[in-house]
Amino acid sequence: MSIYTDHLIEALKGKANQPDDTVVKISNLINHLGEKVPESAQD
Repeated sequence: MSIYTDHLIEALKGKANQPDDTVVKISNLINHLGEKVPESAQD
């Protein structure tokens, strides 16, 4: 899997959600990917 795909899957599973969220919000997903993908690419 690519870095992007790995982080996309974890976000879809709810890792990007706020504590009171019951669904995956696209805004949280985009923010998560925008933060985590560049961090992982640096490693």
